Amino acid sequence: MKSILGILSRAGAMWIIAGINAALFIASCLGVSLAPLYLGAGAEALAARPWSPLTYMFAQTQPAHFAINIIGLIIAGAWFQTRLRGVVLAATYVAGGLAGALAFEALTAIAGTPGATLSGSSAAVLAVYAAITAVYGRRLGKVSPGVLGQWSPALPLCIIFVNSVFELWGDNPGGNLAHLAGILAGWAIGGYVSRSKRTGSDKAHRDIIDKFERSGYSGLTADERSKLFNHQ
Repeated sequence: MKSILGILSRAGAMWIIAGINAALFIASCLGVSLAPLYLGAGAEALAARPWSPLTYMFAQTQPAHFAINIIGLIIAGAWFQTRLRGVVLAATYVAGGLAGALAFEALTAIAGTPGATLSGSSAAVLAVYAAITAVYGRRLGKVSPGVLGQWSPALPLCIIFVNSVFELWGDNPGGNLAHLAGILAGWAIGGYVSRSKRTGSDKAHRDIIDKFERSGYSGLTADERSKLFNHQ
């Protein structure tokens, strides 16, 4: 287990996840069926393919679907990975995908659609995007897409969320509910990480204050002096 976590941290979880998605997409383009990896609705489908709640989030065959998800993963994942550990990114991706799977299974059970299937990394990628937005918020800066002016990177997430709500009454309610579940799971994880970071920052600040009280200002290093006066 430790070796797997080490690989994710060193090699870059985002690139490993993107690579798995790309390899499966290429395989589908070459004629390999990814159907055994899809998530099926109902206990019978889950019993036949118990691995599917995990594998479905890497399997997609539509070029547009794949392109949007892989671009979103690389953009959000790169931001995530440079500021948090790759293991956290991988955990967020999987948690978002599993949340989407759970939501899909719940909806299909209520609607009575045992033949439905779910595939694609949308829920998992949206979880990564939501998590990084929840952790860094305004610090992500602004995007200026030409004549559209400046807007927060959180805006696309809000648009996708609202659109997915309305599309629950469309042709793909299971997929859109999975999107919502992925976003909410990612936001929850991001909120937890954000609180943990604040707690760690506050503890470090208290340690500097304690050192200041014991040794005075001259006993602090230049870095500690900077942190003391820049702490928010």
